Amino acid sequence: MILRAANTNLHEDKQAHREMARDCMLAEAFAFNIDHTVGEVLATLLEAKAPSPELVIVRDTQGRLAGALPVTHLFALAAERRLADAMDPTFPHVGFDTDQETAASLALHHGVDALPVVDDVGRPVGVLPSQTLLHILRREHVEDLHRLAGIDREVSQARHAIEDPPLRRARHRLPWLFVGLGGSALSTLAMAA
Repeated sequence: MILRAANTNLHEDKQAHREMARDCMLAEAFAFNIDHTVGEVLATLLEAKAPSPELVIVRDTQGRLAGALPVTHLFALAAERRLADAMDPTFPHVGFDTDQETAASLALHHGVDALPVVDDVGRPVGVLPSQTLLHILRREHVEDLHRLAGIDREVSQARHAIEDPPLRRARHRLPWLFVGLGGSALSTLAMAA
């Protein structure tokens, strides 16, 4: 079965500057109940096409996340084996309101390619696939580099700071250059005294 979340914006974002897992997750994912067999799952995977065929989400009888299983592991299992026995109940997952950088770090820490996303009561609502996690890590890395370079305002333009005209780059860096100039002037006065 393909899990399709009808509304991915269940909560209002109280902090606009933070990007949450709900903002970048795929609302379509493979989700099965614990009583399905590996053979049933493989047959469904062959028939259906979903945007993220990397992970099989396993739900308990109440529809909450019971565990997960990478699709690549399914091929090594017997067709009659139940998902309840094959899944990893400790598979890492993130909440709907988890910061996307935290989610990407969790995936790296556990060495997984994709992460299930759950709502407030533990029901799966989507998945963060590997391509999305890599995109998050790259974007956060570039954002951190810009912050280190002194580019703090106008985040959408700051991402293109290397290609921007020199006057725009100067406008982004000018406040930090003045801070550095003031600091060096104070150092010079202190050394001269």
